Amino acid sequence: MSSAITNSDEAKIEQAVQQLTPLLTNKGIPRNLRNLLKEALGQMEDKDVSPAIKAANMVSVLDEILQDPNIPSHIRVLIWNIMSMLETIREKTS
Repeated sequence: MSSAITNSDEAKIEQAVQQLTPLLTNKGIPRNLRNLLKEALGQMEDKDVSPAIKAANMVSVLDEILQDPNIPSHIRVLIWNIMSMLETIREKTS
């Protein structure tokens, strides 16, 4: 059963990466935050890290991005939704 959980978790991580990748070229996000997001997305590709750790790291980065008042509201909502999805991975494994 843990294999099924891992596959589901990996699918959620892949979905988050797919949703976040277009933000790397979004000029509505300050460059320093785009660079932070790029670095975090690169870490998501590491096969030696568990899905729970990947999710926790990404939630931390996304939370930092949300602290910036210059984030457009529609991107803020997208990030909240992605964080919510990633939080379910973290909760299952803790």
